[in-house]
Amino acid sequence: MANPHPSPSMILYGGPHSPFVRKVLVTAVETGSIEDMKLMRVTPPLTMATPNPAFMRINPLGKVPTLVLPDGRTLFDSDVICEYLDTTFGGGKFYPPAGPGRWRALRWNALGAGAMDALILWRFERNKAPEIQWSNVLSSFEAKLQSILAAIESEMAEISAAPLGIGHISMACFLGYLDHRFADLDWRSSFKATADWFLEFNQRESLKLSRHGEAPPIESDPPALRWE
Repeated sequence: MANPHPSPSMILYGGPHSPFVRKVLVTAVETGSIEDMKLMRVTPPLTMATPNPAFMRINPLGKVPTLVLPDGRTLFDSDVICEYLDTTFGGGKFYPPAGPGRWRALRWNALGAGAMDALILWRFERNKAPEIQWSNVLSSFEAKLQSILAAIESEMAEISAAPLGIGHISMACFLGYLDHRFADLDWRSSFKATADWFLEFNQRESLKLSRHGEAPPIESDPPALRWE
């Protein structure tokens, strides 16, 4: 893809483990804007228990993803950034104009984003020392996951038939994070239509290039997709 700028004109702050950062990366690859971005890892890493005062001078919420535009303005959260990329570079195809298609895309997007939020909070609780974990909270998140997956499964025929939109990206990033952080859960055996859809969707170049993890970059990866 051609890069209209001699060097990246935007800075994306984040890291390779956040599903919300991945959502932005997938959108950036799909809209052809990824080569206009420099990826900057936030250091020290963000945690729920430890603020990062230096980063909060860039984003007062202290959250990723955060996109710094060429004029120095910052955009956050992931949905604002994704819609900016879609509007500016992608022709508005992932966020449909007013009408039933828009509400369908936004609803699926909300389902995927809410699912990612739930997984992050669930992981935070699971990572506590066993003696201070709340069993009722763990059970609640497990029930929520089953409910979310059942909802996606029930609508998979419609999801599969609909034009690619932000809802598809959000749900794919949710499922990718589920595999990344909850590999012990066998969700595919109970939600076969969703598993089949994700297997196919995961073959998109945008999903391959934005994969989670700390593995060394593959030499064929575009330089734009390497964290600094």
